[in-house]
Amino acid sequence: MSTAYSTQATSKGTPHSSPCLKGQGHPAAFWVNDTNLLPEALRKQSLSEREIVLPFQETLQALEILATAGYSLQGWEGWIRYANGKYGHPLMVIGAIEFGRRPGQTWVDYVQETKNFCRQTIEKEQKHWNIQAKSQEQTLYFCLAIEAENEKSKENCP
Repeated sequence: MSTAYSTQATSKGTPHSSPCLKGQGHPAAFWVNDTNLLPEALRKQSLSEREIVLPFQETLQALEILATAGYSLQGWEGWIRYANGKYGHPLMVIGAIEFGRRPGQTWVDYVQETKNFCRQTIEKEQKHWNIQAKSQEQTLYFCLAIEAENEKSKENCP
């Protein structure tokens, strides 16, 4: 499995662009436009009505729910929620991308592998965030990218 995991400053020191901005060099996986895949309690906590963007513990719950439903986790991207309720991308690129299913790998194995990869990298990033956070006024959230079996990868952008 080929993967990428990144926590680095952007070249201009500005917030990272949304993966839904076309032409940004993001993977083919789509960032889900259907939070209805999750129970209402989790949907209400998402920062977006279109994308699954949840805090740490809720993200771990969502990973299990999505994998159990048969969705592969194609990656995640970090978002920040500020004390004033505003949110957006951090000044650092935070995220992980899974690049594909190995030849001959069953879908079930692939789903579990991508879930485990995302869980490990999310846990690592949350631990790093907890150590590095200079303010309790910011909360790290995770935007999940998923894919269903036999569904062509696509950017699901407005």
